[in-house]
Amino acid sequence: MVRALLPLMKRNGGGRIINFGSGSVYDGPYAKAAALVHTLGRCRWLERSNLAVAAATGVMYLEAAGIPVKPAREDAIALKDLLLDSACTAKKIAALLRTWPTAT
Repeated sequence: MVRALLPLMKRNGGGRIINFGSGSVYDGPYAKAAALVHTLGRCRWLERSNLAVAAATGVMYLEAAGIPVKPAREDAIALKDLLLDSACTAKKIAALLRTWPTAT
């Protein structure tokens, strides 16, 4: 389902997470990807694979926004640890996503 949305998100300049009027609440693709990752990783809608789905969605969102990232195992572990932290915020996730290496 997420892959089906990628072409639409590309046409819409990365898509919008929340739209109040003319501007987006989240500024830039990293903040938007972080909001998705935070929501999917913190909500217990799947029994075991929330964190994997959240990470994969973040990677796909950044790809759709024209930022091909290639997180290493350590990057995925850091994201998992952050999502399991009760003080986790979308802002902290965005900062972490910005440190991920880009694919060339």
